[in-house]
Amino acid sequence: MSPPGQAIAYLMRAPHDPGEVTVYLGDRQVAVLPAETYTAVSVAPGSYELKGVVAGQAQASDSGLTVTFQAGERRFFYTAVPSDSHVAFTPLLGAATFLPMRSPVGPRTWQECREVDAQGLMSIGRLVLPAN
Repeated sequence: MSPPGQAIAYLMRAPHDPGEVTVYLGDRQVAVLPAETYTAVSVAPGSYELKGVVAGQAQASDSGLTVTFQAGERRFFYTAVPSDSHVAFTPLLGAATFLPMRSPVGPRTWQECREVDAQGLMSIGRLVLPAN
């Protein structure tokens, strides 16, 4: 349940998305999320840009997402890097080996999801406290 007059935003990292992301709603830093973590933050009603910065980068490292919150609602968002699968040749112990590989194909993006999907992501993630 959200605090009176507030909304709750659940912010999650998708599995296999490396790095640490500092999350902002507007100009306010709301969380630092390592890989496979999530948090919940209280948000005043209004429109905000949800964006993330990967550790070591000075500017937003995702495309950002404008979100409008209403008092009393719960919203669920996750971020991940789109990737492409391919097979790579790797010499392994003197033998020719082909291994499936994934490589980033674009910037990290924020997506809204349904509560049931968020529950799945949170069940395999670790809760971290929001920033003060």
